[in-house]
Amino acid sequence: MGDVIPILKCKCGFPAKPVELEFRGEVIGTFKACGICIQETTDRLARVRPVFEAMLAAGITRENANKAMTYLLELE
Repeated sequence: MGDVIPILKCKCGFPAKPVELEFRGEVIGTFKACGICIQETTDRLARVRPVFEAMLAAGITRENANKAMTYLLELE
């Protein structure tokens, strides 16, 4: 039984792999995701990043920009 390898599942149901979540060069957590979901999330964040950066450039605090972006991302 020691050779049993658990099969991880992504939220979408496909097989997943552990993914480390890094923030400022430090691993702050891990989650399970498949390659398709990782790519979709990466693409989605790349589309909204300019909006986030524009808010910061306009003088909105990072805290409020984070709140606004979280709200917008949850609408999708």
